[in-house]
Amino acid sequence: MRIPILIAALTFGTSCNLIEQKNNKPGVCIHSTTITTKTGSCAGTQASQRIATYCTDENNESDCKNNSVGCASTTLTEHDDTIIWYADKKCDSSGYTLTCPNNSSYKVADSTTFCP
Repeated sequence: MRIPILIAALTFGTSCNLIEQKNNKPGVCIHSTTITTKTGSCAGTQASQRIATYCTDENNESDCKNNSVGCASTTLTEHDDTIIWYADKKCDSSGYTLTCPNNSSYKVADSTTFCP
């Protein structure tokens, strides 16, 4: 009776350890941010919308920072950030080679791209 219980406990412990290791793998956060500009005020109509993509190298998925921001009266823009996590990847090997001048942790594909 003790052997099956011991095997079950070891199997459970091993699977938990594998899940923990999977979540702690380094990788990249690929951000896709929809930037919406309003006219007149934040309650105004949509004046323009564009999508910016950029990348950060992270130690694990939980380090991905969400850059969603509600409409600000000073800029009349709203940012809706969607993040996709890729384990075992690096920004510079995924097409994001240029460092943002105002934030060195973010990489972009070209110099005209939005930098957070």
